Amino acid sequence: MNEVFKTEEEYYSSGAARVFHLESLLPTNHITKIDELVARDRARHARILRTTTSEVINFPLNNSFDLNLVGIYYSKVKVGSPQRKFKLLIDIKRVVSWISCNSCNNCSQTSELTVKLNFYDIGNSTTATVISYSALVCKCTRTKQCGYTLNYMDESRTTGYFVSNILHLDTILRTSLIANS
Repeated sequence: MNEVFKTEEEYYSSGAARVFHLESLLPTNHITKIDELVARDRARHARILRTTTSEVINFPLNNSFDLNLVGIYYSKVKVGSPQRKFKLLIDIKRVVSWISCNSCNNCSQTSELTVKLNFYDIGNSTTATVISYSALVCKCTRTKQCGYTLNYMDESRTTGYFVSNILHLDTILRTSLIANS
């Protein structure tokens, strides 16, 4: 299967990104308890599972209530062979998501979301390969690795290179049992 990867600018200018306007069932001045929201979400989740005939991927997103970090989430994932657990950092304003790498110099042991990070080491996985500059997915200069840099408004940034590996996701069976995929 050939996948076409686009730069962030190409992604948004191609019309691939869509804007959905959400409306609340509750008035804006209504105070809702977290327990109510969780119960509603569980009921919605159960409704979705009742309508499916097989299984769905379980990919929960976690975030912070810090307004400076709006749009930055993380999910617990297993990567590689053998499987190792990591926190995948997801910035919904960007096309790239990442796992902190062990080759990082002077890096924080936690993310902005105050989540303890495990550091990825490509040498610890038999299925990992570095994506080279000559790969179709990479639009880089001639270096050994296909790199990226993401700059943020607070003047911080993340820099790294792309790696291909196996991503192990959990699935939820119709009976709501969790099984490894």
